[in-house]
Amino acid sequence: MSESTQLDNAVDLVLDYAKQRNVEADVIAESGEKFSLKADGGELSEYQVSGSQVIGIRVVKGDSVSISYSESFEEQSLKQMVDQAVVNATFTKDDKHQKIRAEGASITTDVSETYQDDTATAEEKVALALQLEQGIVDKPLAKGAPYNNFAETISQSLLANTLGIRCYHKSRNLMCYTSALIDHDGKQSMHYTGSVARTFAGLNATKVIDESYQVAHDLLDGGPVATVSIQSSLTLTRWMNFSAHLVLAFRVFLHNAEQTHGAKRSALLLQVLC
Repeated sequence: MSESTQLDNAVDLVLDYAKQRNVEADVIAESGEKFSLKADGGELSEYQVSGSQVIGIRVVKGDSVSISYSESFEEQSLKQMVDQAVVNATFTKDDKHQKIRAEGASITTDVSETYQDDTATAEEKVALALQLEQGIVDKPLAKGAPYNNFAETISQSLLANTLGIRCYHKSRNLMCYTSALIDHDGKQSMHYTGSVARTFAGLNATKVIDESYQVAHDLLDGGPVATVSIQSSLTLTRWMNFSAHLVLAFRVFLHNAEQTHGAKRSALLLQVLC
């Protein structure tokens, strides 16, 4: 069963059960996959594939509002989530301003834009992850790249309510970053840069490496900014004169505003300022 089908089934079950409990509700369900790589000492220190899913509900019963969520899409867990939200509503403070109004709409993001096809292989991604570290290490003054990462995330979201609205979003995001640590002549500096794209080809590892190193190199000779003592010569008389000129300037401004926006607004502002 595809992830989108799992989201649809879970949301439909929750909405149907909420109607059985005679409450209005909106539901949001999300699922995601993540592939992450990190390098250390010329080898992969992390090769992680993970997934997650969560569903949440907001129940509106009269003027009472409550929420609940579940990380399990099993029928029993979903019904328990709804039951808990209904029970919670009996203890919450009334909030007459929260209502479920949106109805009947169906919105889907342009998946061809947010979820672009990508043919990059796992080997290519591993090579990029290793490059993020090695590219820094090869620089003349670099001590290492203690923080580096490549990650690819695929996420799906489905929002629906008991009035019939249904909104779907799917996206793929790839990112990489690296840091440059420089230790030279008793001075240390570090900087990191990242790149984000919708496809693997859109990532710019070379720019990330070069910019991280260059900025760290430029920061190497940085130091504290010297401070100076400034003595104030603003006496009470000078302050009163300054205030008078300021009020006069505002009166001129408000006179011009009166001609454009009307006397009532400018007169009110004049009372506040003066």
